[in-house]
Amino acid sequence: LVGKVYDKEAIKALLEQYNYRLGNVTEEESDEEKGTIIGQSPSGGYEAEEGTAIDIVISKGTTKNSVPNVIGKDVKEAQKLIIAAGFHPSISYEQSTAYNKDIVMWQQFSEGEKLEKGSTINITVSSGAPNIEKPENPDSESPNPPKDEMEGENKE
Repeated sequence: LVGKVYDKEAIKALLEQYNYRLGNVTEEESDEEKGTIIGQSPSGGYEAEEGTAIDIVISKGTTKNSVPNVIGKDVKEAQKLIIAAGFHPSISYEQSTAYNKDIVMWQQFSEGEKLEKGSTINITVSSGAPNIEKPENPDSESPNPPKDEMEGENKE
């Protein structure tokens, strides 16, 4: 029965075909989809007497979701993916020459990691390259004097 979707009437009919009956039905949290049979007692393959009650355990589903990969994505798309997965994004910005402006550079949790729904996922987004001030006329204040000036000095 393990792996089948629980439908009380269908499971009862299946058990009755083999001269068993449905026993206690309980639910547990599981990564399996809600309603999937995740356990039975006696277990499959075990020979039981006719009329034995088969207890089953059904998945309640999970309160956890998988973390999406948002690195390299636009900040707006990353926010949508994080929210759609049941989490809350927290965004900080840093300058970067490796990533374009508004692109996610880092995320707190790895893709596929399981977290409680409603958890906060911190991401760092590029605010663009740092502004480097350039002199207005780069030739006007050269730190090294031109070669001609140096040749005129110290000629002995």
